[in-house]
Amino acid sequence: MVERSAKQKAPKGEGTLRRSITSKVEDNQGIVFTPLFYAPYVEYGTGIYAEDGKGRQNVPWVYVEGSTKESSSSKTYTEQEAEAAVEYLRSKGLEAYKSYGRKPEPFMRPALYENREKILELIKGELLND
Repeated sequence: MVERSAKQKAPKGEGTLRRSITSKVEDNQGIVFTPLFYAPYVEYGTGIYAEDGKGRQNVPWVYVEGSTKESSSSKTYTEQEAEAAVEYLRSKGLEAYKSYGRKPEPFMRPALYENREKILELIKGELLND
């Protein structure tokens, strides 16, 4: 239930993320997860938009599509420097963007919360049948 709901709630345009959501049961524990490294960034947001307020504050930064966390620029730019860097990178055929962060788009937590009562009823039923 939670896996199906999380897939439905994953942001539009995030097909890879949606397809990566899976679940398994281990030792009477249900686990819904995605192995994608960027899933928490979608769920909780990044930069100045991060839910916990602990996101990157030195903004803007330049992001190159397809880069990993490790290869993303940690350099802080002025507005003009960021725009120039994006223009340069795009001239080299890369998909580059100036960023202040990504707003959170929760999909896992709402999937769990909306199914919480059903899950509790299933557990109750199993316990009473034992």
